[in-house]
Amino acid sequence: MAAAQKFVAVFLVCIFVLAVTADAARDQEEFKKEDKAFKDEEKIFKDEDKVLTDKDKALKDEVAKEDGKALKAEEKDEAKALKVEAKALKVEAKALEAEAKALKEDGKDESKALKDETKALKDEDKALKDGAKM
Repeated sequence: MAAAQKFVAVFLVCIFVLAVTADAARDQEEFKKEDKAFKDEEKIFKDEDKVLTDKDKALKDEVAKEDGKALKAEEKDEAKALKVEAKALKVEAKALEAEAKALKEDGKDESKALKDETKALKDEDKALKDGAKM
């Protein structure tokens, strides 16, 4: 009977060891599954982070492009305004040239009129002198 008790005790110990080992194996499998799920989740987060980083870069590039376009448009508007101003200055310069030419012509006409008047006065003076001599 002692042998039967030893056999039962060894049998129970073996069953206990198998139960503990099976439980440990289940825990290890569960741990592996959780670890894999965590790694998958981490990979998903990294992929999402990469997508968000790419979107951020794309938005920054787009903003830079739009800023560049705005600056170009502003520069074009400024250039147009300067061209218009230059044309206005050219027109003003032509008007001033015409005015100067007109003044010069008036001056020539006045000068000629004065010369003619002077000549007429000299002729009159000469005639008076000739008349006084007679």
